[in-house]
Amino acid sequence: MKSPANESDRGKNMDAYQYCKILFLCLFSFGVFSVPLYAQKNIPTTIPVTGMRGESMSRNRVSGLAFHVEDAGWPSLMMLGHQHGLIGALAGSAKSAGGLVPVPLSYGLVRLTGKGQRISEDASEVTNTTTCSNEKGQTLRVTVTRLSPAILCEGETSEIEWFAQEENPAGSGNQNSFPPSPGSVKPLRWAAIGAEGTVAVGVLGKQPVSEMPFRDWEKRFDRPSSLLSKTVSPSFKPGAPAWLLLWYGSDSPFLTSKVPECLYSESFHPSKPLRMRTAYSADVPFLFVFEKAPQSVEWKTDKDGGHLHFSFQERMGRIVMLPLFGHDLQSAATTEKWLERFPDEIKAKCEVWMKLLGEFPVSVKEEAVFDDKADQVSITQKFGFVKVHDVGEKMSPIPPMLALARQQECPVEFSTPPTDLKCPTQFGPVMGIRGDKFTWTFKGLGKIIQHRQMIGPSNAKSADLEKELIAETDKVLSAGHLAPFLHIRQAPYLTSWGSAFWTDPSEIHYFLSEVFPLLPVKEQERLREYMKTEYAANPPEKVLRLETGNGKRREFYEVPARIAKMYETPNRIYSAEFFEETPFLYRAYGVSRYYETIEEKPSEQIVRYWRNAMQDSLAGRQWDSLGWFRGKYAWLRGQNPENNTPLYRHYQQTIRCVHRDFAGLVGYLRLCAMTGGKGESEAWGQMAKLLVLRFALARYGRYLFRSGLFQMPEDAEVWEYLRRSTDWSRPENHFEQVWEMSQHGVRLPLGLNKETGRNNPSEGVGRAQAPFFHPTFLDLVPETGNALADLGLTEDAKAYLRQWGELQTNWHVAYADNRPSGTEGAQMLACDSHSLFLAHSRIAKTPPEQLERFIHVPWAAVGDFFYMHKLAETIKAYRGVKWE
Repeated sequence: MKSPANESDRGKNMDAYQYCKILFLCLFSFGVFSVPLYAQKNIPTTIPVTGMRGESMSRNRVSGLAFHVEDAGWPSLMMLGHQHGLIGALAGSAKSAGGLVPVPLSYGLVRLTGKGQRISEDASEVTNTTTCSNEKGQTLRVTVTRLSPAILCEGETSEIEWFAQEENPAGSGNQNSFPPSPGSVKPLRWAAIGAEGTVAVGVLGKQPVSEMPFRDWEKRFDRPSSLLSKTVSPSFKPGAPAWLLLWYGSDSPFLTSKVPECLYSESFHPSKPLRMRTAYSADVPFLFVFEKAPQSVEWKTDKDGGHLHFSFQERMGRIVMLPLFGHDLQSAATTEKWLERFPDEIKAKCEVWMKLLGEFPVSVKEEAVFDDKADQVSITQKFGFVKVHDVGEKMSPIPPMLALARQQECPVEFSTPPTDLKCPTQFGPVMGIRGDKFTWTFKGLGKIIQHRQMIGPSNAKSADLEKELIAETDKVLSAGHLAPFLHIRQAPYLTSWGSAFWTDPSEIHYFLSEVFPLLPVKEQERLREYMKTEYAANPPEKVLRLETGNGKRREFYEVPARIAKMYETPNRIYSAEFFEETPFLYRAYGVSRYYETIEEKPSEQIVRYWRNAMQDSLAGRQWDSLGWFRGKYAWLRGQNPENNTPLYRHYQQTIRCVHRDFAGLVGYLRLCAMTGGKGESEAWGQMAKLLVLRFALARYGRYLFRSGLFQMPEDAEVWEYLRRSTDWSRPENHFEQVWEMSQHGVRLPLGLNKETGRNNPSEGVGRAQAPFFHPTFLDLVPETGNALADLGLTEDAKAYLRQWGELQTNWHVAYADNRPSGTEGAQMLACDSHSLFLAHSRIAKTPPEQLERFIHVPWAAVGDFFYMHKLAETIKAYRGVKWE
């Protein structure tokens, strides 16, 4: 039996059942259920980038490198999570069928006496200082920064309270909920430097603590045995700098796990015993560094459940608070033992941070320089500090995602080797270089702009595919202007849950330029004229999106005009150009390919337009993640606000955004080169950052393993269960890649555990519990794929694609069912199949014989650019390509 990949009339071989299914669904979609769901929205599709300013939709939340700070009158402190990211605190009801799900760890308020009110904020690109005041006019300033996992508090009063309970705590539950209300459980165990440099330890008092959920379940959720003896407070040398370590020990209100949901897609509930065994009682030790040592630290009870009270001889001055282990949550059973013997390594860690927090970083200036002769980008960063005490030491912080990339062997070089401070965060490791500045360099970007693909001669293996490509191209040229392709799914009840492809006018030129060199000369001339006509009618720098009803329809099925019109309104997440207020930089890539193909130079006006787009793309960037603040390239997730908390209602496909901006920079710099320029250094610097970020996103799973944020459970049965899917005990198997990253956190895709997916009855045996929209390799232009392969990510891509192929064996099949249940992800998307194919071709370097099997059949009757592109990629693989 012949494979469709080997038949010349491939486009006519769509399975009859598939065709009928599509037609049936679409005919039903034109009935009474065709009212678009976007009419239900009552919040903006896009949100403004607030950067380090407080977000009004989430209690003026500001997120630093480790802490979130929200406005509860006084600042309310939180850390980590939600269920799709790294693990936070497990919360919920012990009696709920859903069990426990991860939420942020909440620590309550830092406050002065009396009722507080937020009165002002001062924000830069990396730092936010919020000022609160009480009725007496006494002020408290809290500084949160992306430069440090610590926060800085300043005030002129002689007293301050920590870990106080909110009056109306957000997310507080009933007696069956866990964990308790924010601030109701205090970290009362303490350690401080005593006489002759020894460490004194003690406990400040006793407090009522809530019962652990599912306490009787195999006795695994009993609290660690308390080593509490008599109550004693620390003492300090008056007026001198000092440090104090506080932790929860056996009183910890937090349960957590070091196996994130992307690797174990089940809830924490007694009905899931193996998942339950990954949970443990977690502790968060906090290091306090004082400008002047407190006169006393006391546990005071009051009507709101008590608080920790710090008093000073005069004013409190500056206080820095650091989660000593970053986001690596410690075992409460281990930290409780610190009362018996305080570890020397923990003392040394506190003393190192005591010095480093004496100079608190608050600002950074950055300059990029591109040396075209050396083909090297150099980025120099100089930092400003606030002095906390007189024995501090300046340490310039490395952006954590840059540090992650270096740790995972990305070829970046530093003026001085960085120091790993062993404080991992979800955004990457905390590293630094002593002094107030450093330079890092990245080589090889110039060749990406200069190189062009040289395709080998036609041969017997490529000949049939070339004939088919010519035929598909002829269909496009004969049809004239084509309307965007509409993939309507889940008719009749969710007609607006669909996708519109090729609404971006620049993509026409990108895809046709990929086809162009494989055509005979006569066809090339026809294609040039077609592209010129399209560009003149719909210039990418002027036309925001192509009208869905204008042009010849591409679909196999009929699409009435009123249905097509629905897709001109932003209603779902699949087409990024729907959310453009002006054409994004990404389009510069298609524009550059257009001018190369028609063999003309762009005008200075065109170059100037994309120069402005390049400069706009620099706005809203995060220093620490090398990515973007929430709001930049973010859009609405779902139409129904009640289904999502405000904080997560909008989101951003970070990997796809990296691909799009990187491609846009390649296009812009090539446009510059066509007109005799080399482009601004800031463009080269941004290009280096994006490539380093993409490397870090690909190695993020390995970072979780290496940093201890992921850990295989000690339970032998759980260990063996996890290994049945993939041997997660081996770092090279951690191919989890980040889906979304903003200042508020990192989100990972669900469904990477083969064992969990296969055993989920709602998904069917052998079916993946996986996202139906898969952004990991979307918009992967040739230069990006080549660069990632050159960075050494070929094996990473192979591992990822192998896992995905086993989860979803029919990913390459047009109109394949993604899930048998007919729910939201009932069909694969054309862009998913295409992007996974490109990852095979461009990063994993999959052999052409295998690529040909993945081509399958067209999704559209005419002008299926994804299909034509797959044909072109396979032809090039058979003929061989050199970049010169």
